[in-house]
Amino acid sequence: MADGQLMERPIELEEIHVLKAELQELRKDCGQLDAELRSSKRSLNSAKVRHGELKKKVQLREAENNQISEKLGSAEKEFMELQQWRQKAKQQVQQVKDLQEGIEKEQQDSDAHIAELREVVERKGRPKTAKALEAEEAHGRREALDDHCGRLQILRDYIKGALPQMDPDELHELLKSREPEEDDWKPQDPESLDASADRIIAELQKQHDKFIKELVDKFNSIIDKKNNNLKRINKGLFISSLLRPEKCALSEHATIREILDDAAALCRVRCAQNARFPKETIRMGGSGESEGSEDQ
Repeated sequence: MADGQLMERPIELEEIHVLKAELQELRKDCGQLDAELRSSKRSLNSAKVRHGELKKKVQLREAENNQISEKLGSAEKEFMELQQWRQKAKQQVQQVKDLQEGIEKEQQDSDAHIAELREVVERKGRPKTAKALEAEEAHGRREALDDHCGRLQILRDYIKGALPQMDPDELHELLKSREPEEDDWKPQDPESLDASADRIIAELQKQHDKFIKELVDKFNSIIDKKNNNLKRINKGLFISSLLRPEKCALSEHATIREILDDAAALCRVRCAQNARFPKETIRMGGSGESEGSEDQ
């Protein structure tokens, strides 16, 4: 993992079950709030209907009072009854207003709660903390970096010849970004592609030079070691050790073993060069003449 990036802790199975249970409870609460909202709306409609009925009753009462006042001629009594009915009507109107305000408040609370539930569902149960937000941001950057590295690896393999032959359109399709918002992807300009190819070629050339240098250094060290052993053999430094290996020094065991291995390999090569090929019988025109193969 690159420096500066946080490792995202995987969600355990138990936490997933707990989050699923919490999500089901939240959905149940949301359903209850919706049911209460529908009930409140029905109550408001019934209150409006009652208000209309009461208004009609008030009008009927006023008409009846007018008839009674006309019949009895008691204006004071009619006025008092009218005031009472008006007071009752005002009380009913105030009750309707209070009920409507309560319904609006419950609607706002329900909308806010539903928005919170949707946010929890979208976040898949992860808490909305600073570390969680930072982890999500780091995860997004890591995904973008992995996608970019993957496309660069494809381009590098294509330059090395590790990929099968393909058309430029197929290569562009492989190099296309996999981000969902980049549906209208367009091929990059040739200059940027050439720059990327040059960087990859330079990196491959650097690795090749390093490998060749290590190979040459290893070959030179082996040759120098063998030449040094050959000089010591010519000077007779290993004669006693070769004649009686059990008495040689412990530090010379590896060198003696290498010398014996080289001598055995040289003997095998000489034996292979001096070996005769098996004779083959060649029949010419049905005759019994045979020729021996030449000795190599």
